[in-house]
Amino acid sequence: MSSRTNARFQDFGANADPAPMSTTEPQCPVCTVDMAPTFYETAMIYSCPDCRGTFMPLDQLQAITNNETQPRSRDEHLEALDRASEKLPLLDHIRAPIPCPWCDEPMERSVFDDSSGIGIDQCAAHGVWLDPGELERAEAWREALRSGLSAQ
Repeated sequence: MSSRTNARFQDFGANADPAPMSTTEPQCPVCTVDMAPTFYETAMIYSCPDCRGTFMPLDQLQAITNNETQPRSRDEHLEALDRASEKLPLLDHIRAPIPCPWCDEPMERSVFDDSSGIGIDQCAAHGVWLDPGELERAEAWREALRSGLSAQ
């Protein structure tokens, strides 16, 4: 994880109350270890300490990807656009559905913003799972589109 990415994450700290969705910590749907509540920029999310995947309510994902207080570089924008065209056709073949960290029901696999190529797993009741690096790519994707760039 780059130092830029590390600056976006903040631990809640021992005395902070992150207002979790439940009284127990959710388990990572990939590693099955307890995920830790953390702030990413201004949004509260859960992060897996092992695989670095993230889980958050859908509105938090929207808030993060619409926030421009810490813009990504043009290179990151171009990489997100390039990866979209490469990854989209392969999405359905990546893996079987994974369980929601909160309710253990299988999550539905979809593509963030329909054409980004970023696969997200969504539980309609609890939120979305993004694999390592996908949150950053989702930010770069949205910023690229807002800046007028488009996928080739």
